[in-house]
Amino acid sequence: MKKISCKHMGMEDCSWKGEAESEDELVQKLKEHHKEAHPDYWKDVMSKMTDEEIKEMIEPNIKEE
Repeated sequence: MKKISCKHMGMEDCSWKGEAESEDELVQKLKEHHKEAHPDYWKDVMSKMTDEEIKEMIEPNIKEE
């Protein structure tokens, strides 16, 4: 199981945690979360990134369990 949280990504004030079987699924969950909870960051940064770019950005912060 692959896990990530906003805290892992440096957003200390957000308690969201996501988990998925694959990195691709985790990217989709992360995108959905950012659209709802962090719309400014989504609009300014993530909406301009490809899924591969998002994956590269989050890879160092993914926890495997």
